Amino acid sequence: MKVTKYFHSCLLIEDHGSDILIDPGLYVFIDNHLRPEDMPKVDVIIFTHRHGDHFDLESLQKILQTSPQAKIFCPPDLQEILSKEGIKSEILKPKQKINAAGFEIEGVKAEHGDLPRDVPDNIGVLIDGRMYHPGDNVTSTPPVKQLEILALPIIAPWNTVKQAVDWAVKLKPQNIIPIHDGYLKDFMRESQQNQRQENFTDAGITFYQMKGFKEVADF
Repeated sequence: MKVTKYFHSCLLIEDHGSDILIDPGLYVFIDNHLRPEDMPKVDVIIFTHRHGDHFDLESLQKILQTSPQAKIFCPPDLQEILSKEGIKSEILKPKQKINAAGFEIEGVKAEHGDLPRDVPDNIGVLIDGRMYHPGDNVTSTPPVKQLEILALPIIAPWNTVKQAVDWAVKLKPQNIIPIHDGYLKDFMRESQQNQRQENFTDAGITFYQMKGFKEVADF
């Protein structure tokens, strides 16, 4: 399995000769590192929730010009938005398993972290029982005895750094990929990842530092 972090919470998963794109939100494209229409052709697109840093309608429409056959999976409130725009999608529910493009995709109950406003539907995504992307959540439990790869939100307005670290240490995956760090300037992202490296090395977990744009890890 090859995992490419484009930016913030957007990951490209490559395996079985197919590709899954998770959360290609506005933050991926806002600094013009990449245009949505230049995204590689993908087989599956998953949105954990509808917040703009994870989902952007205009960007999705341009991605679909390159990948018109891509199957889209998302929570119920986002499906309503997509349906109004004439974009087909399927709801991914907790405990639901879907086979798509050679991948087993399982929905995990993962409520969005608290905010001082209404929060959207959020779904955690377990890929092939190996990699877990929780969206905006650091309390959920993926249904595997030993998780291989955790995409960990390391900083957010809906949780503390300590909550994220404690949750990851409790899950104790073999590997961690940092996500949800698009709010940070480069020097602070480096500082935060260096600190998390120390936290997780002490816990016996391999932490992949991904400080730039389009960083890759092979598993």
